[in-house]
Amino acid sequence: MLPRAALLLAASCAAALALNPAQDVLLWWPQADARVAPLAKQIGARALLVPFGAGDAAGLLEACRQAGLAAIAEIRGSRDLAALEAEAEAALAAGFAGLAYEARESEAETRRLASRRPGTPQLVYLTAEQAAWNVAPAYAVLREGQWPGVRPRDPATASATEEPWIDSNLWLYAWLRARFPDRPALLGYRPEASAGVTPDRLVPHHTVEVALAEARAAGGNVILSLPERYRRDLLAGEARAREDWAALGRTAAFLERHAGRFSSPPGLRVLAVAGSIEESGEVLNLLYRTNATPAVVAAGRLPELDPARYRLTVAVNVTLTGAEEERLLAYVKAGGTLLAAPAAEGGRPWWQGRTGKAVRENNGRTTYELGKGRLVAYQEPVVDAYEFALDVLEALGWKKRDLRLWNADTVIGVVRRHGGGLSLELVDYGTRWPRDHEPDLLVEVHGAFSEAVLEAPELAAPVRLGARVRGDRTEFELRDLRHFVTIQLEAGKP
Repeated sequence: MLPRAALLLAASCAAALALNPAQDVLLWWPQADARVAPLAKQIGARALLVPFGAGDAAGLLEACRQAGLAAIAEIRGSRDLAALEAEAEAALAAGFAGLAYEARESEAETRRLASRRPGTPQLVYLTAEQAAWNVAPAYAVLREGQWPGVRPRDPATASATEEPWIDSNLWLYAWLRARFPDRPALLGYRPEASAGVTPDRLVPHHTVEVALAEARAAGGNVILSLPERYRRDLLAGEARAREDWAALGRTAAFLERHAGRFSSPPGLRVLAVAGSIEESGEVLNLLYRTNATPAVVAAGRLPELDPARYRLTVAVNVTLTGAEEERLLAYVKAGGTLLAAPAAEGGRPWWQGRTGKAVRENNGRTTYELGKGRLVAYQEPVVDAYEFALDVLEALGWKKRDLRLWNADTVIGVVRRHGGGLSLELVDYGTRWPRDHEPDLLVEVHGAFSEAVLEAPELAAPVRLGARVRGDRTEFELRDLRHFVTIQLEAGKP
C-alpha cells in the first residue's frame, strides 16, 4: 500500500492536471486551514493557494482531496535559489499539486527555475516592470491592480458634486490581452495598501464578487483573495458573510456558463495603441472609466486599420515603428480620426512635416485635415488622462459614442461585437442599484438593435428589455443592477 503522503500527492496532482488558470476559480488564503476547502468548493474553486509552512498543511491537503481541489503551495520570502528549491521539493513531497512564487532576479533565471518542473502547475508573480517576462512553462500572474470599488473620499477635499473615484481593472485586463495574447490575462492583487486597501478602510464583502465579475467580463481572471474581516466572518459562520459567499458562488457559476461571451476583445469603434503600463496605464484607465471602452492593440503589433471598423484611433505616449506610422497616416487619409502625442517630453512629433496645413489649434493640440480624415496632434505627451479621455469622447462625438450611461456614476460598461450583434457587460462598483431607484439607469449603444436581452447571476431566466431604436442608436432602461449584468443586443427591424 502507498504511504499516505503519496496518496495525497497522486490525488492532488490529478486535480491539478485539469487546472486552467485562465478560467478556473482560484482562491488564495493566508494560511493552511482545513475549514477553507469546503468553502472553496462552494464557490466552484478548482485550486486553493496557501503559503507553504503556514498552518496545518496535512489537514488542508486531506480537505482538498475530499473537495476535489488542487492545493498550490506559495513559496515566500526566499531570495536564495537553493532555499527556494528545497522548499519547493518539500511542498511537492508533502502532497501539494503545484507551486507559486515570485519571479527571480532575471527573466532567464525565472524560466530556468520553471523549466525544471514542466509537469508541475506553477504560478509566477510578476511586478509591472517584469510584466513582459516570458516565464513559460509557468503561468504569469501580474501582482498589480486596484481593489475594485468606490474609493473613500477625503472629507477635507471632497465636494458634494464631485464624481466618485472608481477603482477598476478592466483596462488592465485589456492591456494584458493586447500585449501578451499568448498567455492568460491573470491578476493577483490582494486587499493591501498597494491595491488601495489601507488598514483603516473597511472593504465590503461584495467587492470580491465584483473582482471576479470584472475579470471575466474583460476576458481575464483573478486569483481571489478576501479582506481579513470577510475571512474571519466566513469561518465564524456569520450569516451575512455566508449570504455573500453564496452570491459569489452563484456569480462564478454564471460567469463560467457564459465564458464564450467574454472571449472576444472589447471595443467597437475606438482603438487605443498601448505601450508599457507606465506609458499607457492611466490613459487606458480613464478611457474605460469614461465608458469609451476601446479595443486595445500593442505598439509593435499595429495592423493596417480600416476606418469603417475603427472610427477613431488613439496613439499617445507610445513609440511606433516606421511602418506603424505609415499605417496610421494611411488610416487618416482613408477617413479615420487619429489622436496622437509624442512618446517622450521634448521628443520630435513623428508626424511633423507629413500632415499639410493645420485647420485648428486650441488647448495645446493641433488639428490637421489629411485626405478624408483628420489628425488631432498634441505637441507633448498626454499628462492629464481624464482631460484626454474627454477629448476622445469629443472627437468621437458626445452624442455618437459607442456607449452612454445616465444616472450611473459607479457603473462601467464593456461593449464588444458578438455574433451578429453586441454583447454589453455592466459592472457596478458602488452599492447595489435598487429596483425602486428613481430615475432608471438609461443605456444607449451605437447601432440599431430590435432586441435587448438581460441576464444576471441572480435571475432565474433572461429578461427582455424595451429596446428603442433612435436612428443609428439603441436605448433601453434598467430597473435593477445588483453588481453585474450581461446584455445581448440583436440586430433587426424595430
